[in-house]
Amino acid sequence: MKKILFVLLSLGLLFGCSNEGTTNDTSNNDASESANQEEKAEIVTVVISKNNGEEIIEEKEIEIESGKEVTVMDVMQENFEVETQFDGAFVASINGVAGSDEEKTSWFYSINGEEAMVGANEYKVEPEDKIEFDLHSWE
Repeated sequence: MKKILFVLLSLGLLFGCSNEGTTNDTSNNDASESANQEEKAEIVTVVISKNNGEEIIEEKEIEIESGKEVTVMDVMQENFEVETQFDGAFVASINGVAGSDEEKTSWFYSINGEEAMVGANEYKVEPEDKIEFDLHSWE
């Protein structure tokens, strides 16, 4: 009788420890998944260039706030020295570099390789967007 009781207790401890180990593994997996989600921050890339990309002035990866509507202008004003025109809709100068009426140049922007059709204050960015501002001739 003592042997049977000893075997049952041993099996109970063995299975009890085994289940506890599985629970810890699940907790560790949950922690790993949370860490991976944190690593996948919502990022946009901003490229500042001249002459249709011939001269790259700056390229920067910028984290955007998850779940918040963020415009191109928000990203630019929070990360660069920007002057605007036309009631804040368009970028006139980035980090002291401005377009020129005399040279007929201006800042143009595109999102993911496609020219934007609205002002920078209207376009809502999405994670992984590539925002390109290029200073070139409008002719």
